[in-house]
Amino acid sequence: MDVKNSVFWGCYQNTTRIAYCVCIFFACLFIPIGIIRLKRILTAMLVPFTLFMINILWCFTEMNASNLNAVLGYVVMLLCGAMIVVLIRPQLFAKYYIRIISVYCVLSFPCVIIANINENMARAMCQSGYDWRTPYGYNPFYTWGMNGTISVRNSGPFWEPGAFQGYIWIAILLLLFNVDGQSIERRKATFVLFLISLLTTQSTTGYILMLVSFVFFNEKVLQLFEIKNLSTKVMIVIFVALIGLVFLSTSTVVINKIGNQENISTQMRTADFLTGGLLALKSGPFGLGETETRNSIRESLGLYRDDSAGLIQITYTFGWFMGIYYILSLCGIARRLFMTDAHKEKVGIGILMIILHLTEGLWSLPLFWILMLEYSEKETA
Repeated sequence: MDVKNSVFWGCYQNTTRIAYCVCIFFACLFIPIGIIRLKRILTAMLVPFTLFMINILWCFTEMNASNLNAVLGYVVMLLCGAMIVVLIRPQLFAKYYIRIISVYCVLSFPCVIIANINENMARAMCQSGYDWRTPYGYNPFYTWGMNGTISVRNSGPFWEPGAFQGYIWIAILLLLFNVDGQSIERRKATFVLFLISLLTTQSTTGYILMLVSFVFFNEKVLQLFEIKNLSTKVMIVIFVALIGLVFLSTSTVVINKIGNQENISTQMRTADFLTGGLLALKSGPFGLGETETRNSIRESLGLYRDDSAGLIQITYTFGWFMGIYYILSLCGIARRLFMTDAHKEKVGIGILMIILHLTEGLWSLPLFWILMLEYSEKETA
């Protein structure tokens, strides 16, 4: 679980990274490692590792100590993700990932209710000294708001509702495609819990991905609920469509974004996508690197420093080869991890993963390196 990227743990990021690496080190000492699995994961990891190293050499003369530390931090997260894949089989990882996200969802419900009905109580549950000068109002299990405000949307423990919905979607896929090996009990209730949590995030991306999953994964959902009767299937389709329309029509977040060019979020997303895309085309095979040159070009083009289009960001920072590798790896998750040969489902998973990475900077997080390096084939060693 990618705990270092919750807001609470992110405030102590250096300490958390050290603890993360120490835990993996001791796990390597005490957990048996399959040689075949080790060789396969290390071989798969060589491509992004090599591209990171080439980028450092390519941009080294323009990098200061802070820039170099940033890239080395990404490399450490890649290595940690690879070692987690080596140490923990996908069934066990999926089992505990689903359980942890379920706990976060349950804990978030009373918090989002309090935030909506009693702002003073919500503010009292934030850390001491939370005001407009403080980036986040948080406690260990929930993020209450940003810059002195209290948000009525559900962020869970993460930095914004859009991030929380991304983590929930990974749990939904792991559940629908039985990556956990059916070890999770009450699967229907867990699925409903995730859906309700998604609705409380009021995330536009989350709603779009609901539509994507409704189109591409409807058979998996019907299997989960053991629905075989055709008329029942039709009734459910109509019911879900109506519920979706109700939420879309009543969500001020979505309504304010659709067709509203003055909406700040819409402006940021548009700039991140269009301007970032232009920068990616000009970045060359090995990218602009973590350098002041890149930062000044971004600023001159009007690109927000907190670039949300992660897939574009990794391309213009580390080059075309890294961008192509990352996209192909994302699309390959469907077969490697989720073990599906159905064309519709593979396309759906690919679309879902790419949309997530075009709306959040997820590429630097260990979780997504784990997903890209993980595979579910049976092994002999």
